[in-house]
Amino acid sequence: MRVDDIIKWERRALQVLYELFKQFSSLEEVQVVDYIAGTASFFVVSVGGLIVGLLAAFLTAIFTKYSEHVLILAPCFILLVPYIGYLAAETLSLSPIIAIAVCGMAMKQYIKGNVSTSAANSVKYFTKMLSSSSETVIFLFLGLSTVAKYDIEWDLCVLKFFFHQLIV
Repeated sequence: MRVDDIIKWERRALQVLYELFKQFSSLEEVQVVDYIAGTASFFVVSVGGLIVGLLAAFLTAIFTKYSEHVLILAPCFILLVPYIGYLAAETLSLSPIIAIAVCGMAMKQYIKGNVSTSAANSVKYFTKMLSSSSETVIFLFLGLSTVAKYDIEWDLCVLKFFFHQLIV
């Protein structure tokens, strides 16, 4: 396992623990039974997300294997079935992050031989475009939330200073 993979798994485990401690904070008194149930739920949520992810990867492999005559369907299956697995894990109160990560890892091994190079390229460039667009929207909202917190007034001196620095 690479270091990046270990860090990703630790983040997923921390997310599950965060949800567990959030539930503990709503209790008046935490007893030993709550700790045991919390530990069991940690494993149920993690293993459940793993199973949903593997199931989504298996379905994607089957769908792409038998869609060789209709080339446009393979990229659709590669993008939509993991998302449906993510939604299924979220609906079942399992870990959707573990589900989508396991699905991606399993798909990497088994989908590569089932799709053509044009389908693989279309998925690659679509995900790059989606990533860039999502990043833009995130930083747009981040900037708007920063500005919206304070009553900011226009200061012409500051604007003149910035335009002067841009020109020089």
